[in-house]
Amino acid sequence: MPERTHAGSFEGTLIRRGDPGYDRARADAVWNGLTPERFPEVILQAAAERDIPLALAWARAQGLRVSTRSGGHNWSGSQLRDGGLLIDLSRLRHCSVDPVSETAEVGPAVTGMDLVEALAPHDLAFPVGHCPSVAVGGYLLSGGLGWNARAWGPACADVLEIRAVTADGRTVVGSETENADLFWAARGAGPGFFAVVTGFRLGLHAHPAAIMTTGLTFPLADVERVTGWAVAIARDLPSNVETALVLAASGEATATAPPGPRITVGATAFAATRDEALAALEPTPFS
Repeated sequence: MPERTHAGSFEGTLIRRGDPGYDRARADAVWNGLTPERFPEVILQAAAERDIPLALAWARAQGLRVSTRSGGHNWSGSQLRDGGLLIDLSRLRHCSVDPVSETAEVGPAVTGMDLVEALAPHDLAFPVGHCPSVAVGGYLLSGGLGWNARAWGPACADVLEIRAVTADGRTVVGSETENADLFWAARGAGPGFFAVVTGFRLGLHAHPAAIMTTGLTFPLADVERVTGWAVAIARDLPSNVETALVLAASGEATATAPPGPRITVGATAFAATRDEALAALEPTPFS
């Protein structure tokens, strides 16, 4: 039976500390299994937007501080706070695409992989996070530096509108023309944003017809020399080429990687044609 509050019933599931399922819900709130020793008093697994105003009213009545989680990819696990209410938004995963206006309406728990799969049939794209399981909620609120960011800019620049529940329980829309101050804050405030975002309207890009990647791997002992060389090259690359430095732990040697700790330098080009992608990568000695 749904949990009742003075304002109504939750559609989702309310789990108190000590209840069956609490430990699993708390562990699931952090993506990498490195769960900090912090314990919310209550976790609400919201099932719909209407749960959020009820949850905020209930938290005020109980004297609980509030945190939120969309995908749980925050490295510090800031969504887990002692003695508070964690609103788990991971079920708010709606996604619809309008290819005519080149926009998409997404819930905060939609992952980069979800969005890519929805956009690809329409030859549209969005600068999603580099890890496919990153949900858009925390990613966009934190600015969103994802794929092809040098050419497309931070992902938050393509947020056209948000739908959010404020601390007093009002559901509002934020855009350049409506609640503009809230909209401004939503594009970079991160986990400290002072409302619960339940939806985003996104502007989309034409899908690159060609994406090409190249890279080289070196022993970690060469990290200073290699990074200096790679950074100098990256400064002169076209904006549609993204570079990456990746440090890897010890492991077996492969045909292209030395044994032991290592550093990989890579470049990815996004272009309309294969020839354009090759031309963008041509100045790089990464291949």
